[in-house]
Amino acid sequence: MSALDGLEPGERERLERAHRRLRQAVEDDWLSGGGDATRSEIRDAEVALWRIRGELLGWARPAWAPNATLVADWFSNEDRIYDDV
Repeated sequence: MSALDGLEPGERERLERAHRRLRQAVEDDWLSGGGDATRSEIRDAEVALWRIRGELLGWARPAWAPNATLVADWFSNEDRIYDDV
C-alpha cells in the first residue's frame, strides 16, 4: 500500500500540482540556461512541495537531499517510477 492511497482526491491533486510546478520550474531553468528568476521559482516550488508532502504524508525533507537548483537531472523519465513512493 502506497502512502498516496490514503489521500483524498483533492489532496492528491494538490500534491500533483506542487510536483508539476517543481518539474516545470526545473525544466524552464534548464531550457533558459538558468537565471535568478527561474532559480527563485525552483526554490519556491521545492519548499511548497516539501510543505505539502509534510502536511499530507508526514514526510520530512531528508537533510542529505540536495536542493533542486543544484541537481541538473532532478527529474528524468527514469525517475518517474519514484513519483508514487
